[in-house]
Formats: sequence, structure tokens, C-alpha cells
Amino acid sequence: MKFKRIMSIAMVTIMTVTMFVGCSGKDTDKDVSVDTATTAAQTTAAPTEAQTEATPEEVTLTMWVTEGSQGEFNLAQEQRFTEKYPYIKLNKIMTTENMDYMTSYAAGNAPDFLGVGMPQISSYIYAGVCAPLNEYFDAWDDKANLNMDMFDNFKIGDNYYGVPSDSYVMVLTYNKEIFAKEGLTPPKTWDELLETAKKLTKPEENQWGMNLLISEWTEWWFEYFVWQAGGDLTAQNPDGTLKLTFTDPAVIKAAEYYRELIDAKVIQPDVTLGYDAMQTEFAAGHAAMTISGSDSVVGYANKGMDPKNVGYAPLPIGPSGEQITQMGGSVTFITEGISKEKADAAWKWISFVNSKEEKTQFLEYLNAN
Repeated sequence: MKFKRIMSIAMVTIMTVTMFVGCSGKDTDKDVSVDTATTAAQTTAAPTEAQTEATPEEVTLTMWVTEGSQGEFNLAQEQRFTEKYPYIKLNKIMTTENMDYMTSYAAGNAPDFLGVGMPQISSYIYAGVCAPLNEYFDAWDDKANLNMDMFDNFKIGDNYYGVPSDSYVMVLTYNKEIFAKEGLTPPKTWDELLETAKKLTKPEENQWGMNLLISEWTEWWFEYFVWQAGGDLTAQNPDGTLKLTFTDPAVIKAAEYYRELIDAKVIQPDVTLGYDAMQTEFAAGHAAMTISGSDSVVGYANKGMDPKNVGYAPLPIGPSGEQITQMGGSVTFITEGISKEKADAAWKWISFVNSKEEKTQFLEYLNAN
């Protein structure tokens, strides 16, 4: 399969971070009396473990969560974190997918760290809201175990700004139960996609063949169809700037195909549905096909769908004859300007959830479910 990459990424397994505990000692006065000499000798003797482990001061870590990020595994993971770092209190703020971070940052109530899509973080870095992470990377004993090529995608100048935590490939996602009932297999071409969607559209059962993202992020899915038609939405000028190519023949072909799907009435009846709402409809069994990341099974399970009914297939081949898709993922940054104590706590969280131990538990959870 040939991939159209928005950002060059690779799966990375991040090893567990070692937490160092500071030691403190007291200098004794050399001119001590006989009565205090014994005491002084005792205090300068090798400190016990209890003496070396100073209890950190309590710190509150503000984080944004969504309904989809509060599933069974996520809640158990939060519990493991608080047990390991009892002095870090998680202040969870429930938000929606469209919460505006920059507005919150300007108002002074942004979260202490944030996970965003890989293509998005560059705008945050250039806006100056991402704190450099070199201090943490340099002290990271497991740095030698990391694929730094992936981290280099989030490096500007000498500074690292983000920690990649997962990656995905965009795929055609279909309801296995619905397909099995009709004796169908996933479509492999645009023509097959349209015909399959027609067969699976049953208005009397509140079921349609295909979700189509129209009301928001309209360039997101549309660009896949443009690529599959052999073109792109932009072209690079000699000076590095971009120009739009909306009159490119491939763009026209993609737009015409969108019209075919819409005119055939095989997409969601309510075209104002946003991405998350459409995925909820898919999880409920109303949409037979949708487009999502290859890591979306957890989200669908959290929405009540039986994971066994989630099927993945390559995006259908278009007029170009090539099988093209997009790879992406999420990356986490620490908010610039927060206190050192909060930044340290944020790093504890980021390194914890991306540790080898936690990633292994997550994969085992997926396998078990």
C-alpha cells in the first residue's frame, strides 16, 4: 500500500522513565561538645531510605478529558498513576472535541498539558504555547531506547516540543455484522463503494451506507479522494509558499464523486453531523461504513459497540489506480508558562502513560476485549 504522508511517523515504544529522588544532608559544626559529638556522628552517618526520600509537595495537574477518553482502561490508568504519584492530584476538566485551546490559553485557564493531532502541533509551537522539553529529554535514562526520528518531527532549532504517543492509518471502517447479513465484502474501488453503499442504505431501518464528512473539517476526508484521483489540494511554489489547486482535474473528479454519493442518498440523512456524532451513529449501527483511524476500535467500544463488529479495510482505489491513505497520530506538549512544579508533574504523566509497561497493558486490554 502506498501512503500519502502528512507527517513522517513510525510507531514508537517508550520505555519506563526512572524517577530520581533528591538527597539532602546537613553540615555539622566541627567545634562541637562531647555531649553533642555522638549526635553529630549519627546525623552524618549513612542516611536511611526514609531520610533520603523527601515527600514532594502536593501539586494539582489540570487536564482536559472528553467522554471518549474516559473509558474503562483510561480510568484504571489514572488510578495507577495516582497510586504511583499520590502527591499529584488530577483536576479533570470535561471538554468537547472542538474546545479551543488558544482561547483558553489567552484567558489563562488552559490545561497544563495537551494531546493534539500531529499536523496541529506546529501551529501551537509557532504560537509560543509549547514549552521546550529538552530538560526532560536530556535527563531521560531511556532516551537511547527511543526512535528519535519520530521525535525529530517535533523539533524546531535545538528544542524538542512534543512527545508522540500513538499513530494510526486512516482506513475504511465497516460494520461486520451488517455486511455479513447482506453477504457483502468491503468495497475495493470507488464504483464498488457506491454500489455497496446503495445496497446497505435502508431508510425504513434508519440505516445508511456511508458516513461522509461535510459539515466540519471538510478538507480532511475530501483530500483522500483527491489523492486517490491522482492530485492534491495544494502545490508548492518555488519560494516555499503554497498555492491552492482547486481547479486541478483530480479535485474536480473527487467533487463529482462526492456529488454521486450525495445524490444517491447513501450518506447520513443529517449532513450537519460532525465527526464525533457520525462515529456515534456508526457505533449505534446506523451507518454501515465510515472512515476512521486504525486505532478507533477503543472509541467505538466506549460508545457501546461490540468490538467484534468493527472491520477495517484499505480505502477504496480511485481513478489514479493507486491505494493511498494518510498516516497520523497524536503528540503531547506541556503548556508554556506554568510553574516548574506543574511542568514536572505533567512530565510524570506524559512519561507514565507512554511507558513500556502502560503501552503493554493497553495492548493486552485490546486483545482481551
